[in-house]
Amino acid sequence: MKDPSKDAIAASKEKLRLLKKKDEEKAKLAKAVNDLESYIVNAQDKLYDELYEKCSTEEVRTAIRAKMSEASDWLYETDATTPRSEYESKLKELKGMMKDIKERVKEAEERPKAIEALNSMVNYSEHFLVSMKNFTGEEIGEQPFTMVEYTTLQKLIEETKTWNNTSLVEVLEQPMTETPKVTVVDIAGKIAALDREVKYLVNKAKLFKPKPPPKKEKTNTTKADANDTVIEDGDKADAEAEAKEEGEEK
Repeated sequence: MKDPSKDAIAASKEKLRLLKKKDEEKAKLAKAVNDLESYIVNAQDKLYDELYEKCSTEEVRTAIRAKMSEASDWLYETDATTPRSEYESKLKELKGMMKDIKERVKEAEERPKAIEALNSMVNYSEHFLVSMKNFTGEEIGEQPFTMVEYTTLQKLIEETKTWNNTSLVEVLEQPMTETPKVTVVDIAGKIAALDREVKYLVNKAKLFKPKPPPKKEKTNTTKADANDTVIEDGDKADAEAEAKEEGEEK
């Protein structure tokens, strides 16, 4: 049997490549259709959810439902010749309509835990500040913490508590149908600022080594002093010897 030519092999490879590409596109198209259909069903259900109703007006929900129904009708009128890009474009449009409501719902769901975490961080920071007071000194190296560090943490705690009692109260009183003035990300930022400051101080305390006491000055006898002493002792011995000789002569 004669071996296939190079051209025949190349043609077979190209045919296989095109078949594979066609199968991949077919799978992508099926996924695009399924994604759109699933999103329409889920979005319509969510619009009847209690929290979604609180985070949107009736007018907005009615408009979105109408758009979902329209997309659903369009979906079942399409055929195999409809490009995948049209399904993807339709899905993107519907997601855009739900975006603001979903963000408000997410904020409403996550805010209570975020506020609880912030209050917990403030309490922890306040307790740390109380214990920190007994280990704070004016001079660097005298105590683990300086007065500047103490007042910095104290100020940060007070600023956070003030923010908590004003901005957070304001957002809790704000209608849920509006974009919140304070987000969960803002709350997380306040928590992170306190956590960062306290962790820095805790690590500093762990690494702290007290400044050693000043060394006492040693009184060393200098070589010159020693020489003076030797000379004085020698003069004294000579004087005694001369006196003894004079006494014997007499």
